[in-house]
This record gives sequence, C-alpha cells and structure tokens, in this order.
Amino acid sequence: MQIHERVAAQRRSRRGSALVMSLIAVVTVVVLSASFSQFASAVANRQAQAVNRKRAFYMAEAGLAEGFAALTCGKSGNVGTLEAPALLGEGVFWVEASELEPGYVRLEATGMVASGRAELALVARRGTEDVAALGVFSGGAVTLGAGSLVDAYDSSLGTYATQSDKSGASLGSNGNISVSGSALKPTTIKGDVTPGPDGHLTQLGNVTISGSTSVALEATEFPAIDVPAIALGAAQVHSSPYPLVIPPGSVGYTSLTVQSGAQVLIQGPAQVLLGSLTLNASAQLSFDTSGGPIDLFVTDAADLAATSLLSTTGTNPEDVRILVPGQTAQSLKLRSSGPFHGVIYAPEAALVLGNTFELFGAVVSKGLVLEGAAKLHFDKHLAEVAAEELLPLILSWRLVELANLTGDLATDPFTLLGLDKNVLPAPSGAHMDQTLVIDYFDASSVYHRYSGPESKFDWNVVQSVISATRDGVQVVFPISTSTKSGVRKSPGVLPVIDGPMI
Repeated sequence: MQIHERVAAQRRSRRGSALVMSLIAVVTVVVLSASFSQFASAVANRQAQAVNRKRAFYMAEAGLAEGFAALTCGKSGNVGTLEAPALLGEGVFWVEASELEPGYVRLEATGMVASGRAELALVARRGTEDVAALGVFSGGAVTLGAGSLVDAYDSSLGTYATQSDKSGASLGSNGNISVSGSALKPTTIKGDVTPGPDGHLTQLGNVTISGSTSVALEATEFPAIDVPAIALGAAQVHSSPYPLVIPPGSVGYTSLTVQSGAQVLIQGPAQVLLGSLTLNASAQLSFDTSGGPIDLFVTDAADLAATSLLSTTGTNPEDVRILVPGQTAQSLKLRSSGPFHGVIYAPEAALVLGNTFELFGAVVSKGLVLEGAAKLHFDKHLAEVAAEELLPLILSWRLVELANLTGDLATDPFTLLGLDKNVLPAPSGAHMDQTLVIDYFDASSVYHRYSGPESKFDWNVVQSVISATRDGVQVVFPISTSTKSGVRKSPGVLPVIDGPMI
C-alpha cells in the first residue's frame, strides 16, 4: 500500500513539474511575442516618422522652388506665412525672403506633412542688367553722319563676314535721333530706330531704315559702373618701337599716352584704370584676350586720333569692355581704325566715333555722334546673354532642420497649426502681394495700362505684354519667340487706364 502511494505521489509530482514547465514555456512565448510585437511596432513607427520627414523635406524643396521661381519674374520670393501657408497635397509650406545686402536675398522655406517638419534655405544673387542688350544707344541725342552703317550679326553663329542676315540692329535714344545720308554716301540702318518718349527722328537725304521708327514707351535708365579700387601710378608716355605690354592683373595710371608708331598691348585677364587715354596718329592699342577678359576704365578723357589703331585679338565682344564711369569735361573722341570687338559703356559721357571706326558689339553712352562712314555692328548674342543675366543665380543651399514634431502618426499640420485646410491658398495664390505696373494689349489689340496691387489684376485679359514691373523690378518672361534687343516701343496711342479687376 505504501508502495502504491509513493508511486502515485511521484506521478503527481511529475505531472506538476510538466505543468510548471508548460506554463513557463507559454509565458516565455507570450513575452517574446509581446516583445516582437512591440519591436515591430517601434520599427514601423520609426519608418513612418522617417517617411513623414522625407515628405516634409520634399515639401520644403517645393517651397524653395516656388520662391526662387518668384524671384526670376520680379516677385519678392515671399510665399505664404505661418498663419496662412500655401497648401500642396496633404501638406503646407511657406517661404520667407530677406535681403542680406543689395542684390543678395536669402530664401527660407518650411514644409510640413503629417508629423514631419523640414526647413531649407538658399542664398541667391538677384539678376543684373546688362546695357549691352540696348545695342547702339544714347541717353541724349544721337547724330549719324552720311555714310554711317548700323547693322547686326550673331557671334554665336560665326563671324560677321560669314553671315548673310545683317538685320536686327537696334539704334535708340532717350532723346532725338538725327540721321543723314547722301547719294554718294548713303546711310543704312538694318533694324529699329527708337527715339525717346518725347523725342523724334529726323532723316535727311539718302537714308534707309529697315525696321520700326516708333518712339520708346519710356526713358531708359543706365546702371552705374563699379570702379575697382586700383591705385593710380605715374603717367605713362610710350614712344618706343617695342610694344609696351601690360600683363594680366590690375594696374592703374594717371594717364597713358601712346606716341606715333608705338604700341601698347593689354593682356587678359586684366582690369586697367586710366585717368586719360591718348593715341596719337599711327599709334596702336591692342587687347589680347587669349588668357581672359579685359576691362579698361577711363575716368577723365580719351582721344584716339585718326589713323591710330584700336584692335582685339579675339572676336568675342564679351571679352573686352571700355568703361567710362563718370562725367568728362569733353566728349570722348574715338577716331581710330578697327576692327574693335567689344562693348563701350559711358553712361555719363558723350562719344564721338570717327569715320574709320568699326565696332563689333555694342555702344551705350550719354551722347553719340557718328562722323561719316563709321560702322557699328551690333552683336545680337549680347541680348541673349543679357536675358540670362537678368535671372537670379543660386549661390548656396543648406538644410536647416529635419524633424518630427510629435510621435503621434495620426496628427497633421492643420491640427498642429490650427488651420482650416479648406481656406488655405494654393502656391500660385500665396505669393506676397506687390505693386504691378503693366502695359499690355488685350484680345482686341487695345492698349491698356494698369498700376496697383497685383491681386486686383486679372492676367486673363492680357494678350501680349509690352512692359511690366513688380515693385519697380522688371518682370522677366517671354515677350516673343525670340530675344528682342533694344527698348520697348510705344504703341503710339494713349492707353486705356484700368482700375481694379478682381
């Protein structure tokens, strides 16, 4: 009996141990399952949060793109605000623009999607105006003597001699234009002639103008010239039969006089600052641009005598600029022979171009006189380059912040910011309002002018734009299928003045 009881007790003990082991196994499995479930949930949460951060990053990128696109067409770059951001899909963004210094702007875009938030920033340089696109232009009167030639070519297509189409020139002024010719010395302008808004064109004798002669819509303002800080050395008088070589770099002289039969060669890249420049008869001044571009600044006077030679080794007008930053006591006299490939810019000085002067490029000055058979060949490629320079340039880009505002995957930016999704503007409607001044033709070719908040203007009524600015900044957009040089023409009638449209 005792044996049976001991056996039964042993059996009960074994059954109890098995139950304990089973219970331990079940508990272990439950704990492991819970741990794996919690781990999987945490991984899924982290992945979802990462996705939200990436979506917010893309939203901020969209904001930067919208703000930068705004800069290209004269807008401020501000898009939306924290209180009223732009709505895009299931997220929002806003862009703040701030001027760092004249000509440089910082755009900071914030994007939010679900719980993700990203902030990106870039620094851009605003576009600059290149007066070379004006072609042949004067802030005052323009006088062309008998035998003058003003035409055009495109240096990106080859040399002037290889091109049969010489049309597309632009001769303009803020004042009057006088053109004369004779039977023996006809004057030809293969393009537009544009007197100032209050100016007029006078034609005497044998004159051919192939383009429009309508007056300008408004006067053209000239940007100032930034003169480099170069110390002026002693006056230089060069008379040796051996060339005087000015090497690459920056150099200045109170004056430079090149005597008859002597030659001065400027090697690029270089910035040369002169008080005055004199070339006597048969003297030579050459620009060697094989190593880089050359800027020649002349502050006081220039007298390049007849039979002197002004030349360039290259044929790209972008490589040589003669710049006269201020007023001069007398007109600058450029009576030398060419050919000269470059740009001459004298916003406050008058120029006299001799009858053997030949320029390939552009010339802009306060006053302009062509003596007889001077030849000016406007490079239309300069207008294309100028159109590109009007666009802003991105200088730097950086990530400011990339985070999740909350661990709750069910949240959204509308709840976090206390916004009503249904009343938020689309990106195109979230730009900061600006003062728009626009001259345009409507669908019936009627000339209109509007000046006021852009939010009150209906762009749908515009058939073609003559001129437009936002807060005084030119609106950049395609005016026609090809780049047009020169100044905007007046329609020749008074505009219909528009009031608020929306």
